[in-house]
Amino acid sequence: MDELKQAAIELGWILSVPALAACVLWGANELYYRSFGRHKARAILTTGLVGTPIHELAHAITAMVFGMKVTEVVFFRPDPVSQTLGYVNYRYNPTNIVHRIGMVFTGLAPLLFGAYLVYILFALAEVPNLHTFFLLTDYRSLSGGDALTAVGEWGVALFASLNTWQAIMAALLAVMIGAHSTPSKADLKGCLRGAAAVLAVLLAYWSVMKMLPSQPELLIGKSIEVLNHVSTAILQLALISSLFALLLSAAGFALSKVIWRRGGNLPVEEEKSGNPLELSKMG
Repeated sequence: MDELKQAAIELGWILSVPALAACVLWGANELYYRSFGRHKARAILTTGLVGTPIHELAHAITAMVFGMKVTEVVFFRPDPVSQTLGYVNYRYNPTNIVHRIGMVFTGLAPLLFGAYLVYILFALAEVPNLHTFFLLTDYRSLSGGDALTAVGEWGVALFASLNTWQAIMAALLAVMIGAHSTPSKADLKGCLRGAAAVLAVLLAYWSVMKMLPSQPELLIGKSIEVLNHVSTAILQLALISSLFALLLSAAGFALSKVIWRRGGNLPVEEEKSGNPLELSKMG
Protein backbone atom coordinates (compact mmCIF):
# COMPACT_ATOMS: atom_id res chain seq x y z
CA MET A 1 0.00 0.00 0.00
CA ASP A 2 2.87 2.35 0.80
CA GLU A 3 4.39 1.60 -2.61
CA LEU A 4 1.10 2.45 -4.32
CA LYS A 5 0.81 5.70 -2.37
CA GLN A 6 4.38 6.67 -3.22
CA ALA A 7 3.77 5.86 -6.89
CA ALA A 8 0.65 8.06 -6.88
CA ILE A 9 2.58 10.98 -5.35
CA GLU A 10 5.42 10.65 -7.86
CA LEU A 11 2.96 10.42 -10.76
CA GLY A 12 1.18 13.53 -9.51
CA TRP A 13 4.42 15.52 -9.46
CA ILE A 14 5.33 14.35 -12.96
CA LEU A 15 1.91 15.18 -14.45
CA SER A 16 2.00 18.60 -12.80
CA VAL A 17 4.77 19.64 -15.21
CA PRO A 18 2.68 19.69 -18.42
CA ALA A 19 -0.26 21.04 -16.41
CA LEU A 20 1.92 23.94 -15.23
CA ALA A 21 3.04 24.66 -18.79
CA ALA A 22 -0.59 24.64 -19.99
CA CYS A 23 -1.60 27.11 -17.26
CA VAL A 24 1.25 29.43 -18.24
CA LEU A 25 0.08 29.25 -21.88
CA TRP A 26 -3.49 30.11 -20.86
CA GLY A 27 -2.27 33.15 -18.92
CA ALA A 28 -0.01 34.22 -21.78
CA ASN A 29 -2.87 34.06 -24.28
CA GLU A 30 -5.07 36.16 -21.99
CA LEU A 31 -2.27 38.75 -21.82
CA TYR A 32 -1.85 38.58 -25.59
CA TYR A 33 -5.53 39.26 -26.29
CA ARG A 34 -5.82 41.95 -23.62
CA SER A 35 -3.01 43.83 -25.36
CA PHE A 36 -5.41 44.42 -28.28
CA GLY A 37 -7.88 46.26 -26.04
CA ARG A 38 -11.15 47.00 -27.83
CA HIS A 39 -9.81 45.23 -30.94
CA LYS A 40 -9.73 41.88 -29.12
CA ALA A 41 -12.56 40.37 -31.20
CA ARG A 42 -10.80 41.26 -34.45
CA ALA A 43 -7.57 39.75 -33.14
CA ILE A 44 -9.35 36.50 -32.29
CA LEU A 45 -10.87 36.33 -35.77
CA THR A 46 -7.56 37.11 -37.49
CA THR A 47 -5.49 34.57 -35.59
CA GLY A 48 -8.37 32.12 -35.83
CA LEU A 49 -8.02 31.93 -39.61
CA VAL A 50 -4.97 29.72 -39.01
CA GLY A 51 -5.28 28.64 -35.39
CA THR A 52 -8.89 27.40 -35.42
CA PRO A 53 -8.61 24.94 -38.37
CA ILE A 54 -5.51 23.42 -36.75
CA HIS A 55 -7.33 23.25 -33.41
CA GLU A 56 -10.31 21.42 -34.93
CA LEU A 57 -8.14 19.17 -37.13
CA ALA A 58 -6.27 18.03 -34.01
CA HIS A 59 -9.59 17.11 -32.37
CA ALA A 60 -10.80 15.19 -35.42
CA ILE A 61 -7.60 13.22 -36.01
CA THR A 62 -7.25 12.21 -32.36
CA ALA A 63 -10.90 11.16 -32.08
CA MET A 64 -10.49 8.89 -35.12
CA VAL A 65 -7.23 7.44 -33.79
CA PHE A 66 -9.09 6.27 -30.68
CA GLY A 67 -11.85 4.69 -32.76
CA MET A 68 -14.54 7.31 -32.20
CA LYS A 69 -16.82 8.28 -35.10
CA VAL A 70 -16.45 11.90 -36.23
CA THR A 71 -19.86 13.08 -37.47
CA GLU A 72 -19.14 16.73 -38.30
CA VAL A 73 -16.13 19.01 -38.61
CA VAL A 74 -16.38 22.79 -39.00
CA PHE A 75 -12.90 24.23 -39.38
CA PHE A 76 -13.81 27.93 -39.29
CA ARG A 77 -17.28 29.41 -38.94
CA PRO A 78 -17.48 32.29 -36.44
CA ASP A 79 -20.78 32.24 -34.58
CA PRO A 80 -21.47 35.17 -32.20
CA VAL A 81 -24.48 33.36 -30.71
CA SER A 82 -22.67 30.23 -29.54
CA GLN A 83 -19.37 32.13 -29.30
CA THR A 84 -17.51 29.50 -31.29
CA LEU A 85 -15.09 29.74 -34.20
CA GLY A 86 -15.31 26.06 -35.18
CA TYR A 87 -16.19 22.69 -33.72
CA VAL A 88 -15.98 18.91 -34.05
CA ASN A 89 -18.80 16.50 -33.24
CA TYR A 90 -18.05 12.84 -32.58
CA ARG A 91 -19.74 9.80 -31.10
CA TYR A 92 -18.32 7.58 -28.39
CA ASN A 93 -19.31 4.57 -26.30
CA PRO A 94 -19.28 5.53 -22.59
CA THR A 95 -18.61 1.91 -21.61
CA ASN A 96 -15.56 1.63 -23.87
CA ILE A 97 -12.40 2.39 -21.86
CA VAL A 98 -10.44 3.18 -25.04
CA HIS A 99 -13.04 5.81 -25.93
CA ARG A 100 -12.91 7.18 -22.38
CA ILE A 101 -9.15 7.56 -22.59
CA GLY A 102 -9.49 8.97 -26.10
CA MET A 103 -11.79 11.73 -24.88
CA VAL A 104 -9.00 13.10 -22.70
CA PHE A 105 -6.47 13.08 -25.51
CA THR A 106 -9.03 14.47 -27.98
CA GLY A 107 -9.72 17.39 -25.64
CA LEU A 108 -6.02 18.12 -25.14
CA ALA A 109 -5.04 17.42 -28.77
CA PRO A 110 -4.88 21.10 -29.90
CA LEU A 111 -2.42 21.83 -27.10
CA LEU A 112 -0.10 18.98 -28.11
CA PHE A 113 -0.52 19.41 -31.87
CA GLY A 114 0.04 23.15 -31.63
CA ALA A 115 3.14 22.83 -29.47
CA TYR A 116 4.83 20.37 -31.80
CA LEU A 117 3.69 22.02 -35.01
CA VAL A 118 5.47 25.18 -33.85
CA TYR A 119 8.47 23.09 -32.80
CA ILE A 120 8.68 21.63 -36.33
CA LEU A 121 8.09 25.01 -38.01
CA PHE A 122 10.93 26.55 -36.02
CA ALA A 123 13.25 23.67 -36.88
CA LEU A 124 12.46 23.95 -40.61
CA ALA A 125 12.85 27.75 -40.61
CA GLU A 126 16.07 27.54 -38.55
CA VAL A 127 14.50 29.45 -35.67
CA PRO A 128 15.87 28.33 -32.27
CA ASN A 129 13.55 26.22 -30.14
CA LEU A 130 13.42 26.75 -26.38
CA HIS A 131 14.60 23.17 -25.86
CA THR A 132 18.11 24.16 -26.94
CA PHE A 133 18.39 26.55 -23.99
CA PHE A 134 16.09 25.16 -21.32
CA LEU A 135 14.07 22.07 -20.34
CA LEU A 136 11.09 22.31 -18.00
CA THR A 137 11.41 19.54 -15.41
CA ASP A 138 9.23 20.76 -12.51
CA TYR A 139 7.95 23.98 -10.94
CA ARG A 140 11.35 24.54 -9.30
CA SER A 141 13.02 24.78 -12.70
CA LEU A 142 11.06 28.01 -13.29
CA SER A 143 11.95 29.64 -9.98
CA GLY A 144 15.72 29.85 -10.37
CA GLY A 145 17.84 32.52 -11.97
CA ASP A 146 19.19 30.01 -14.47
CA ALA A 147 15.73 29.63 -16.00
CA LEU A 148 15.36 33.38 -16.53
CA THR A 149 18.84 33.56 -18.04
CA ALA A 150 18.11 30.66 -20.39
CA VAL A 151 14.76 32.12 -21.48
CA GLY A 152 16.39 35.52 -22.01
CA GLU A 153 19.10 33.99 -24.18
CA TRP A 154 16.47 32.11 -26.17
CA GLY A 155 14.45 35.31 -26.67
CA VAL A 156 17.50 37.17 -27.98
CA ALA A 157 18.36 34.28 -30.31
CA LEU A 158 14.74 34.11 -31.47
CA PHE A 159 14.58 37.75 -32.53
CA ALA A 160 18.07 37.58 -34.04
CA SER A 161 16.96 34.70 -36.25
CA LEU A 162 14.06 36.68 -37.75
CA ASN A 163 16.13 37.82 -40.72
CA THR A 164 14.52 35.68 -43.43
CA TRP A 165 10.96 35.51 -44.70
CA GLN A 166 10.77 31.86 -43.65
CA ALA A 167 11.69 32.72 -40.06
CA ILE A 168 9.25 35.65 -39.93
CA MET A 169 6.46 33.49 -41.34
CA ALA A 170 7.23 30.74 -38.82
CA ALA A 171 7.03 33.26 -35.96
CA LEU A 172 3.70 34.69 -37.17
CA LEU A 173 2.24 31.21 -37.61
CA ALA A 174 3.48 30.32 -34.12
CA VAL A 175 1.52 33.24 -32.65
CA MET A 176 -1.65 32.26 -34.54
CA ILE A 177 -1.34 28.59 -33.59
CA GLY A 178 -0.47 29.28 -29.96
CA ALA A 179 -3.37 31.71 -29.55
CA HIS A 180 -5.83 28.89 -30.29
CA SER A 181 -4.06 25.91 -28.74
CA THR A 182 -5.52 26.15 -25.25
CA PRO A 183 -8.46 23.79 -24.61
CA SER A 184 -11.89 25.43 -24.57
CA LYS A 185 -14.50 24.88 -21.86
CA ALA A 186 -16.15 22.26 -24.08
CA ASP A 187 -12.78 20.52 -24.52
CA LEU A 188 -12.14 20.43 -20.78
CA LYS A 189 -15.64 19.13 -20.13
CA GLY A 190 -14.92 16.24 -22.50
CA CYS A 191 -11.58 15.59 -20.79
CA LEU A 192 -13.26 15.25 -17.40
CA ARG A 193 -15.45 12.41 -18.69
CA GLY A 194 -12.40 10.26 -19.33
CA ALA A 195 -10.00 11.62 -16.72
CA ALA A 196 -10.65 8.80 -14.24
CA ALA A 197 -9.85 6.12 -16.84
CA VAL A 198 -6.61 7.83 -17.86
CA LEU A 199 -5.47 8.34 -14.28
CA ALA A 200 -6.26 4.70 -13.46
CA VAL A 201 -4.20 3.45 -16.42
CA LEU A 202 -1.30 5.79 -15.64
CA LEU A 203 -1.32 4.88 -11.97
CA ALA A 204 -1.39 1.16 -12.79
CA TYR A 205 1.51 1.57 -15.23
CA TRP A 206 3.55 3.65 -12.81
CA SER A 207 2.86 1.30 -9.88
CA VAL A 208 3.91 -1.78 -11.86
CA MET A 209 7.09 -0.05 -12.98
CA LYS A 210 7.95 0.89 -9.38
CA MET A 211 7.08 -2.51 -7.88
CA LEU A 212 9.00 -4.74 -10.26
CA PRO A 213 12.01 -6.44 -8.61
CA SER A 214 14.35 -4.93 -11.16
CA GLN A 215 12.92 -1.50 -11.81
CA PRO A 216 13.13 -0.60 -15.49
CA GLU A 217 14.75 2.75 -14.75
CA LEU A 218 15.44 3.32 -18.42
CA LEU A 219 11.74 3.08 -19.31
CA ILE A 220 10.72 5.31 -16.40
CA GLY A 221 13.43 7.81 -17.30
CA LYS A 222 12.29 7.90 -20.93
CA SER A 223 8.67 8.46 -19.86
CA ILE A 224 9.69 11.44 -17.73
CA GLU A 225 11.95 12.73 -20.51
CA VAL A 226 9.06 12.68 -23.00
CA LEU A 227 6.76 14.55 -20.59
CA ASN A 228 9.44 17.16 -19.94
CA HIS A 229 9.94 17.65 -23.69
CA VAL A 230 6.18 18.08 -24.19
CA SER A 231 5.99 20.52 -21.27
CA THR A 232 8.82 22.63 -22.69
CA ALA A 233 7.13 22.73 -26.11
CA ILE A 234 3.93 24.01 -24.46
CA LEU A 235 5.90 26.53 -22.41
CA GLN A 236 7.51 27.78 -25.63
CA LEU A 237 4.05 28.61 -27.00
CA ALA A 238 3.30 30.53 -23.79
CA LEU A 239 6.51 32.54 -24.01
CA ILE A 240 5.89 33.40 -27.67
CA SER A 241 2.42 34.73 -26.81
CA SER A 242 3.88 36.68 -23.88
CA LEU A 243 6.66 38.22 -25.98
CA PHE A 244 4.26 39.41 -28.68
CA ALA A 245 1.82 40.72 -26.07
CA LEU A 246 4.59 42.78 -24.47
CA LEU A 247 5.67 44.09 -27.88
CA LEU A 248 2.09 45.11 -28.74
CA SER A 249 1.61 46.77 -25.35
CA ALA A 250 4.90 48.64 -25.70
CA ALA A 251 3.99 49.77 -29.22
CA GLY A 252 0.58 50.99 -28.04
CA PHE A 253 2.14 52.87 -25.12
CA ALA A 254 4.75 54.49 -27.39
CA LEU A 255 2.07 55.52 -29.89
CA SER A 256 -0.05 57.12 -27.17
CA LYS A 257 2.99 59.10 -25.96
CA VAL A 258 3.70 60.36 -29.49
CA ILE A 259 0.09 61.49 -29.93
CA TRP A 260 0.09 63.18 -26.51
CA ARG A 261 3.33 65.08 -27.21
CA ARG A 262 1.98 66.34 -30.52
CA GLY A 263 -1.09 67.66 -28.76
CA GLY A 264 -3.47 65.20 -30.35
CA ASN A 265 -6.36 63.52 -28.70
CA LEU A 266 -6.30 59.90 -27.72
CA PRO A 267 -9.06 57.81 -29.32
CA VAL A 268 -12.14 57.55 -27.17
CA GLU A 269 -13.84 54.17 -26.81
CA GLU A 270 -17.59 54.52 -27.21
CA GLU A 271 -19.98 52.53 -25.07
CA LYS A 272 -22.80 50.98 -27.05
CA SER A 273 -25.89 49.20 -25.83
CA GLY A 274 -26.03 45.47 -26.33
CA ASN A 275 -23.31 42.87 -26.11
CA PRO A 276 -20.12 43.45 -28.10
CA LEU A 277 -18.90 40.68 -30.37
CA GLU A 278 -16.32 38.73 -28.42
CA LEU A 279 -15.62 35.27 -29.75
CA SER A 280 -14.22 32.79 -27.30
CA LYS A 281 -11.82 30.07 -28.39
CA MET A 282 -14.11 27.07 -28.25
CA GLY A 283 -14.61 23.91 -30.19
